[in-house]
Amino acid sequence: MSLYKLRDLIRKIKVLSPRASLIASAAAYMIIKPVGYLRLLLIAYLFGASAGIDAYYIASGAVSLIMGIAASVIHTSVMPNLMRLSAKDEAAARSYFAVVIRYVLVWGVIAVFVIVLFPAGCVWLFASALDSERAEIAKNMLLLLLPMGYTQLLSALLNVWANYKKIYSLINIINALATPAGLLILLILFPFMEVYAVALSLLIVAVVFTLISLYLLRDIPIVPSTSIPENILKKTAKDAFMCIWVLGAGIFYTVIDCWFAAGLEEGNVSAISYASQIITQIMIIAILASQIHLTHLSRIFEDEALLSESLNKSLAIGWAYMLPIACASAALSFPIIKVILGYGAFDYRAISLTAPCFAILAVGTPFLAWIIIMNNWGVATSRLKLLFTVSCVSICLNVFLDWLFAPIWGAAGICAATSLIQVALGIYYVYRMAPGGTFKRQAPSAMKQVIFSSVWASALFYISDHTFASIISGVAAVFFHLSVCEYFGWLGPVPELWRPRALLGMVYRVFIMKKL
Repeated sequence: MSLYKLRDLIRKIKVLSPRASLIASAAAYMIIKPVGYLRLLLIAYLFGASAGIDAYYIASGAVSLIMGIAASVIHTSVMPNLMRLSAKDEAAARSYFAVVIRYVLVWGVIAVFVIVLFPAGCVWLFASALDSERAEIAKNMLLLLLPMGYTQLLSALLNVWANYKKIYSLINIINALATPAGLLILLILFPFMEVYAVALSLLIVAVVFTLISLYLLRDIPIVPSTSIPENILKKTAKDAFMCIWVLGAGIFYTVIDCWFAAGLEEGNVSAISYASQIITQIMIIAILASQIHLTHLSRIFEDEALLSESLNKSLAIGWAYMLPIACASAALSFPIIKVILGYGAFDYRAISLTAPCFAILAVGTPFLAWIIIMNNWGVATSRLKLLFTVSCVSICLNVFLDWLFAPIWGAAGICAATSLIQVALGIYYVYRMAPGGTFKRQAPSAMKQVIFSSVWASALFYISDHTFASIISGVAAVFFHLSVCEYFGWLGPVPELWRPRALLGMVYRVFIMKKL
């Protein structure tokens, strides 16, 4: 691609609507997804569920907790305040964001400095039951991944600015393009670095593509040009502290799960991590949509009726599309893991450890979509105290259930604890926190979809022969489910433009008719 074509592509991205941006992000993700699968497959093929990969996932979990949570908190705690201030004073909004950038980058430097001084202590905190071999590898991995964690902070700041400028899909598309680059670098480094190539390839890609993003968004303010309201930084800090527990709950769950899994036999940490990675790939569309949705909510925060209507539609969309995918994934967990990862060092034992984890985690994904949506709505409507309280309780409950289930069912029990909490939390948020009548509007169509999906998912489970053909039948079942639900009117408040037929029509017009 020439520089002129790249420039034209960026200009087109900058004028996309929120709906078109989501579809563009999803399209980029779907195009690059096979390469991401190849990377996961390569790691599984080369290392399987081994001590080195156990150590890698523990180290990456530590980086995610320290830097990843901060990165996710930046978008949710800063964006609403930035949008509200911008509505009153554009110059003050730019200055506010410049000050935020300074605080975030200084905090990142301090965190990196402390970890560099005490890497072994950090590993012990995150997995005290590790044997000496895995602990040493995890310490080295942690030091390699630290700069990548710092770039996560930079990328989060750039993503906020891109969304503020209404360039919704730019960072997502750039991140999607980073995937094939990471695979190539991993292949080059493996003969020299072995398992450490996994961490080093991520580091190189993160640095390079963050610099590219910084160049494309070089209008980002770094020097305050005017004074800002005195209370806005205190409010941002307060919001950020609460968001750490609200949005970081998922990362806390992962770190807690790995802590308990580290006390089990070798391979259990890897099994949970492989399953979680695939679940993250399934949830990526919901995550992309949630970032755009939060920006939209922040613009309409004063209109309660519009907020309520937007919430109802978002909950219905999340449930309608995540439920059939979750049911198919749970029913076909063994063939999915076998086809995706079952090569090379990823032997039958690794498949047998990972498949139950994947199936159990898949069950919670529709409720996780609800949690993501309700978290965004709660932030936009200043209900952070309630989200903070509920998240703290759920994290404590996750510790208790992991402690209770891990000795009995191992890695599968740890995943069951996470899914149970997601189910309970999703229902609680919609029933207790959403505006009056929301749960009643969602429940009838949601239950019809559950009953119907349970029937065909059960049939899929019993007829599955653990081959690729089973997965094809699962994909067909998902499309069949959506078609039937749309035909019989079981999609509830899903807007017409977001129904399967309308989305397929838009994809056809954008990606097929243009080429013709």
